[in-house]
Amino acid sequence: MKFGRLSVLVLVGAGLGGLVWLDNQRDDEDRQPVAASKPLDTRKAEQLIPAKTPSASTLQASQKTSQPLKSANPLAAINKLSLKATVERPLFAPSRHRPRPVKVVPRRVVKKVKRKRKPPLYVLLGILSDGDRAIALLREKSNGLNFRVEVGDVIGGWSVAKVEHRSVLLKWNDGRSMELSLFKE
Repeated sequence: MKFGRLSVLVLVGAGLGGLVWLDNQRDDEDRQPVAASKPLDTRKAEQLIPAKTPSASTLQASQKTSQPLKSANPLAAINKLSLKATVERPLFAPSRHRPRPVKVVPRRVVKKVKRKRKPPLYVLLGILSDGDRAIALLREKSNGLNFRVEVGDVIGGWSVAKVEHRSVLLKWNDGRSMELSLFKE
């Protein structure tokens, strides 16, 4: 049984090797020059086979004889003005027309003016303290509302920073501060 599989593998390998050898022989035959019955037209051959990049010695020789060199780029001979229709009618635009130029209007820059907030006018009515905790009673002058505040509370945008025995310190977020005291000294 093993001998049968081995022989099949050898035959398949030999067959594949033979196919590769035949394929290489055909390539070699294609590469061999064929005797031409009529002379080749060199102008057509130059158009089909791209020219190699010229060396420095070829450049110097052509400069001495003032003969123009042929470019390696096959599109170099095409006049760019003849491609105007291609540019004006782009292939992937749905309407096949060049898109209109977009008019860019500069934005008007508006400076935001920060208004300084007038400090609310509060009157300190009293302070109640019991050990670590202190509560202040404030009255807003404009409408007469009373507020009970502790450290950390916010009233009218002002945060209560400190409550002492005779004064309260209010701070605004821009660094301004206002101190209210019980007795003006």
